Amino acid sequence: MLDQCQSVEFQILSRRDQFGVVAQCPHGCIHICVGNTALRLSTDQYWKMMELLAEAAQQIAGQGATSQNTQELIQ
Repeated sequence: MLDQCQSVEFQILSRRDQFGVVAQCPHGCIHICVGNTALRLSTDQYWKMMELLAEAAQQIAGQGATSQNTQELIQ
């Protein structure tokens, strides 16, 4: 998805080879690309999503997931 916006300069915030990338565009939006799925979020939406995912990770960890599986979810 980011490849389609070559005329715009993105700041790469995080990247995992063979998985995805998180970048910020000059307009301040956070772009999350995983596989063929892309999300464009405001910074407020991004932080709300992070809270949502952190709560879900805690729930999964509380259901007896191994520490390795929990760590893989958080990374």
